[in-house]
Amino acid sequence: MVLPLAAAGPRASLAMIVVGILGAALTVAAGWWFLTHRGVVRVVAGVVAVAAPVTVAILYAGRGLLWIAVVTPLVAVVALVVGRAALAA
Repeated sequence: MVLPLAAAGPRASLAMIVVGILGAALTVAAGWWFLTHRGVVRVVAGVVAVAAPVTVAILYAGRGLLWIAVVTPLVAVVALVVGRAALAA
């Protein structure tokens, strides 16, 4: 959350943080529905699971913050890998 705050400023970043969190939540929920349902629900959930992060990326790109949409998940993955390595030792 600090990265968008530092890059966009407090006013713009609050909206971008909300958009990012909602996009992530929608993607996870749609992924769950895709895995647990069949038929039309599965198809709609698959479309939403793909469309949500693409929409977030487009919104970020519109504000010149596409690099945040790329870097933030990478930072999260690095944090998970480092945390897992620390707990394994």
